[in-house]
Amino acid sequence: MPWQMLVELKPQAADAHNDLGLLLSGIPGRSQEALAHYREALRLKPGMAEAHLNLANLLASTPGGATEAAAHFEEAVRLAPRSPEAHNAYARALASTPGREADAIAQYMAALALRPEDAEAHAGLGGLLEGVPGRQADAIAHYEASLRSDHSVAWVHLALALQLSSVGGRQAEAEEHAREALALRPDFPEAHNCLAILLAESGRLSEAREHWLRALELRPGYPAAADNLARLEQMTRRPKGR
Repeated sequence: MPWQMLVELKPQAADAHNDLGLLLSGIPGRSQEALAHYREALRLKPGMAEAHLNLANLLASTPGGATEAAAHFEEAVRLAPRSPEAHNAYARALASTPGREADAIAQYMAALALRPEDAEAHAGLGGLLEGVPGRQADAIAHYEASLRSDHSVAWVHLALALQLSSVGGRQAEAEEHAREALALRPDFPEAHNCLAILLAESGRLSEAREHWLRALELRPGYPAAADNLARLEQMTRRPKGR
């Protein structure tokens, strides 16, 4: 294993420990070793922004590691203030921390100031702005910007479809994005449910039923799809004139 050999040959090489940590972090069951190598890299080179960022990313996915991860994200951003990757990673962590949404928005905005066409930052910012009263149009604009940069992300198409579906006169666009989500990921139950709702609202009940059934095949017991399908079945069984 080349990086492991390099660490053995140059145990004081911070870069080698960082690179070995990256390699180990992608191997199931080796995260503790990866953490140890990141920590050693930082012991040798405390101002290494990349190692702070890599350590923070791994800690953020480790039970009980959120507090320490935040400290390393902050240090990575301080050391590399012009790194969109650092701002994006810190924003993701903040977005999953209750009460830190405004800070997450600020980090995504910092990433976009450095790289205006950053698809990840636009998508993440769109997701946060969905929950801010009066910012739906901004959320839609950021999802659209994300897809202009990278059209291949199914969940962004779905998120945009869901937002557009609640805006008057944009149901056709919403349907287009729901279908695009399914073209990219046919096994996406939420996208099947979203498309089914749009189809039912436009009177295409048979096609809507097919997508709700498919959603339930993919996720047995999926509450939203089950409830919507039950309402459809009840409606279509209702005697005429009643």
